[in-house]
Amino acid sequence: RNFYEAVGNGTDVRGNNDDHSFAVTADKEDGFFVLLKGAKDGLEINHTFGKGDKGLYFLMYQFCRDESAKGFIPKEVQTSFTLHLRQRNYDRLGNVSYLTAGDMPLPHIFLYFTFSYGILAWFWLRNTRNVVRGEEGGSYGGGGRPTVYAIHHLMSCVLVLKTMSMLFESIRYHFIRVSGHAAIWSVLYYLTIFVGGSILFTVLLLLGSGWSFFKSVLKPREKIIILVVLVLQVINNVALIFLTVETEGERFYDYWRTILHIFDILCCCAVLVPIVWQINALEKAAEAEGGDSASTDEAARTLKKAQLFRSFYLLVVGYIYFTRVGVFLFASALTYEHTWMRYCFTEVGTLTFYCAVGMKFRPISEQFYSQVPNDDMGVSMDFEKEPPSIEMASDQI
Repeated sequence: RNFYEAVGNGTDVRGNNDDHSFAVTADKEDGFFVLLKGAKDGLEINHTFGKGDKGLYFLMYQFCRDESAKGFIPKEVQTSFTLHLRQRNYDRLGNVSYLTAGDMPLPHIFLYFTFSYGILAWFWLRNTRNVVRGEEGGSYGGGGRPTVYAIHHLMSCVLVLKTMSMLFESIRYHFIRVSGHAAIWSVLYYLTIFVGGSILFTVLLLLGSGWSFFKSVLKPREKIIILVVLVLQVINNVALIFLTVETEGERFYDYWRTILHIFDILCCCAVLVPIVWQINALEKAAEAEGGDSASTDEAARTLKKAQLFRSFYLLVVGYIYFTRVGVFLFASALTYEHTWMRYCFTEVGTLTFYCAVGMKFRPISEQFYSQVPNDDMGVSMDFEKEPPSIEMASDQI
């Protein structure tokens, strides 16, 4: 590289440097580099970036052996330095912001999604409240009296916690923008996403197994999967917390980021297992009912239920690929000024997924499943007592 003496380039050098081998290059394409040879203790370097030096910067510190040194390199070479780094930007109005250029829109974006999830939660809670009170039709209209099950209340918890997490995230980024830190709001945010994420994956597992709709007791293997997913969620959130503590580029940062991706994908894959089991059980039940001409209508209804869970399976797979793969590839192509679009696209996909699942499994006033498919025997077993319930529409989304 073409090194030159750091005079009049925004760099101030103080301390002892006897061999005068200090040099700086500020290549706009490659970055800002400092080369030190034979530097003594107490050397202080101050550099100020101007308005024309905008970009995405990473701090890298490398300790190299002197060219005149001979012999083997020791196993451990120790070096230390003290860094006082103050980073701040200016927004479009000229106000000081401690957010990066790509994160500046995030406080407003998360606030918009707070209102979006809040409106969705309001409609869902209003509908379930109307159904519980016996008001005909709820928010979606229709005759008869639908039934609200326990799974619907869990879905309400997911929406409320998601709304709270978006609000805390918006406030957290606001205080980071203003003061550079937001410890209390960070704790509240990570607490809500931990509880909300655990309930979300539990709800998806229960929906896939058909719990609360046409069976009140989970099978042992379904309980094991839920327990495994909850453990994976704990590990996943611990890795997320460590990512906020470690610095990008450090060994432990890469270590915890790998753990986060692996366990997040494992959670997503575990959600699909009960759905596959339920589809197989419904198909076996339809085959058993199809042998009798008197049960043709019942077999058609069972196939319709299987179609519902197939569409739910595809919906979950699409959500996983979009948020875990598609957004990741999309973010890798973004410039430093547009990194906020990654979070925006993720929340758009999540909001769409919530709306689709809510429409599929909402309380509606139609005849509910009268039989429970048993995938161990390949037949269906009747409830001893059937409450007036709902049928989840697969073609009304």
